[in-house]
Amino acid sequence: MFILIVMMLFALAPFLILLAFIAWDRHRLTNENVKPMSRDLLRNGWTPKPTASAPIFIGIALMFATLGAYEWFYPHHPPFRGRFSWAYEAAYAYFGLQGQAYVFLAIAASFVVASIMTRKVES
Repeated sequence: MFILIVMMLFALAPFLILLAFIAWDRHRLTNENVKPMSRDLLRNGWTPKPTASAPIFIGIALMFATLGAYEWFYPHHPPFRGRFSWAYEAAYAYFGLQGQAYVFLAIAASFVVASIMTRKVES
């Protein structure tokens, strides 16, 4: 019975999301400050405004820094298993027990440098 309820929720979820979007869009269009797009603009295509990529790079850098800190305090020991076991083996062979942490921290540093470089280009 539980599986049947879960399957029904998954089947109805797209329709519920569509109804929520329709309600949100109707509410948004009734606002006087919102101007709908013209037919010419819709026909010719719409390009989104460029967004800053520096916050995305900083977020990825924080993720890799967290992985590096975790590997620093709780390093994995050989034999390594899984999809990236070859990379873990190489890091262990070149840098020793803290090799994975060094690699993750180097990747985090490269994303920080990339965010600084994109910020200089955008401004």
